[in-house]
Amino acid sequence: MVKDVWQELAKGRNNILDLSALMQNDKVYMDGLISFISFEQAEEHLIVYINENGGFSKECFDINAVTDIVTLHNTLVYSDEFDDVIKQLLQNNQIVMEYL
Repeated sequence: MVKDVWQELAKGRNNILDLSALMQNDKVYMDGLISFISFEQAEEHLIVYINENGGFSKECFDINAVTDIVTLHNTLVYSDEFDDVIKQLLQNNQIVMEYL
């Protein structure tokens, strides 16, 4: 079971998505992460939808499969491609995926 703490507080910021606990799941691999998280840009915020069971597919997003929702405030992404969003978040140090 993944704990429901998805954001990390660092230097007064709360826009760091911490997926470390999710990455502990034996079913989660970097190349299959798209089954577990999905993104939506909502004005200047990035909405992150999480399915702890890997219930998303690249072809179809089902809001009913969402187990958690996280908002990364003041986060603009410049692509709607999953890999590009992950790369941008990594480059901006806004995502943590440590294996504990």
